[in-house]
Amino acid sequence: MAGEPDPKSEFLGRAETFEAILLEVVDQSSLMLLGKSGRAATYFHIESIFHLPKQEIPQRLEDFSKAVRKIFGMGGQLIEQQILKELCKRLGVNYQWVKGNKFRIAVDKVRKLSSCSVLHDDNPQ
Repeated sequence: MAGEPDPKSEFLGRAETFEAILLEVVDQSSLMLLGKSGRAATYFHIESIFHLPKQEIPQRLEDFSKAVRKIFGMGGQLIEQQILKELCKRLGVNYQWVKGNKFRIAVDKVRKLSSCSVLHDDNPQ
């Protein structure tokens, strides 16, 4: 009907927003720990060696995780944890609910939990 919001477009908008937030967190919060030149070098390697353009990171989290771990070794896990912590903070999700999962699974959980306002308090039941 005319004038009624389309639930499908609302969902798509939320998905696009999540991906934009995720990419911003990767870019600004986590890789900035490396400094501007370190961040630029990391993106260069991820794109040239792993064929993963920056814009595709939200859709290719498994590839991103492999690339970061290959480049930084065990430090890649720390970068992933930082990304998850900041993503949870930005979206009001308790980090404790997602830590300990593989990176892609944890990000998927954050996506689901961030769309359920009931689960945003700090006391999981």
